Amino acid sequence: MAAGVVGRRGFAEGGAMSGAPDADEPVHNAVPIPDLAPVDAALKSGDPAALKAAVKQFRPADLGRDLSRRPIEEDRAILDAIDDRRGAAMLRAAHPVVAAQLLGQVDAPRTCRLLAFLPTDHEVAILGAMSPDQRARIDSAYAPDEKATIDRLLAYPESAIGRIMTPKIWRCDRSSGESPLRAAARTAGDALDILRMNADDIEVAVNCYVCDGPKLVGVVPLRVSR
Repeated sequence: MAAGVVGRRGFAEGGAMSGAPDADEPVHNAVPIPDLAPVDAALKSGDPAALKAAVKQFRPADLGRDLSRRPIEEDRAILDAIDDRRGAAMLRAAHPVVAAQLLGQVDAPRTCRLLAFLPTDHEVAILGAMSPDQRARIDSAYAPDEKATIDRLLAYPESAIGRIMTPKIWRCDRSSGESPLRAAARTAGDALDILRMNADDIEVAVNCYVCDGPKLVGVVPLRVSR
């Protein structure tokens, strides 16, 4: 076939693909950017009720991605106008440094409530971006076991894989009693019951980790146990 002729595979003249956009054709973002003008107007008005109504019109992820362009005072006003669950989703979509700066303006109890809704890796990323003084203020509001977990993860270097590990896994003891020799073995149904009852506390449920006390004895994929 002569060069420059459109062929069966869709190549246009000059060898360019027929589906490729022209140089003058604008490239459109696959993810639509929402118009947050109602939020901007509510912030400008200084009316807290209007701001609460405005933020409800948008997904938390859209609000979170927009935080980096705003002054910290506006970010704080938006966070004050949103409930904890949606606020956590907003922080998850923001850059960890932006989220850390914002939480530095919030009291420790609410900061802990917001972080509690986040997956552990996001929580650690935000805490790792905070100054030591900010961390110390928040640490006092953590439950001792949660603080121990966070401290252990933050002890890893920033680029280490250990920093993004989560202890909130699907775990099931192999037997139902204190002694594996005397107790009945658990079934796949028992493991699924544990998953259902602890769904809010389990972040990773791809595999079930089967243990004898503190000892790991096996890993069962979810697709096998169902």
